Amino acid sequence: MGIFLLFMLNNVSALAQINIEPTRIVLGHDNRTAIITLSNSSLLPQIVTPAWTDLVQGNDGTLHPSGKEIAPEDYNQIKIWPASAILQAGKAISFSILLNPNRQISAETRIHLRFNVDPQFGDGPRWAAVIPVFIRDSLSKADVQILVMTTQGDEKLLVTMKNTGQVSPHGHLVVFDSYGRLLATLNNVNLFLQNEPVTFFIAMNEWPKGNIRVRYIGDAEFTGILFAEDDFQISPDQLR
Repeated sequence: MGIFLLFMLNNVSALAQINIEPTRIVLGHDNRTAIITLSNSSLLPQIVTPAWTDLVQGNDGTLHPSGKEIAPEDYNQIKIWPASAILQAGKAISFSILLNPNRQISAETRIHLRFNVDPQFGDGPRWAAVIPVFIRDSLSKADVQILVMTTQGDEKLLVTMKNTGQVSPHGHLVVFDSYGRLLATLNNVNLFLQNEPVTFFIAMNEWPKGNIRVRYIGDAEFTGILFAEDDFQISPDQLR
């Protein structure tokens, strides 16, 4: 959950051989440090190099690289070490991050930590994993509105939401029929844009008669929170 994989040279085999935990980091007044562990289940050693970057969320819910990358030594708000490490086959390594002890925390700040992964004797990055890092006050609240729901043919349900709160919620969208039967789930739903509508597409294998109910339910640090819910009336014309 929450991890974004960027392919450089279509090396699909590397995808299943490097695991990263955790896949999102939240720093604040009471937790200014974190440890990220990478494990290598492949037969080859890999060079891992961290860098700070950003992903921009479009109104269609997708995330796009901004193209800007910041070297670890040039970002003074959060320190990360080591600057580079060799991840041996069958082994694990850890990176430590520390939020500036003098940093005052008010509004949420988000930046992404990118781990470039290269074969030790290769010619450059083959792939990268990107995880979000948040700095936020623990008292900040999430506030989400479901604005519009509609269909796209008989294959997708479109849910448009808006984040009007102080933090970026993270969770999953769940669709139920009027009897409470689970119909579909969309995981890893983030609302990074503030006060702007964002649309998510949920694949639907089945459409019931009558109403459906959509719930946006929190994951990770938001587990147990119901961000928003709404009902939607299905009509035959909408499924044509």
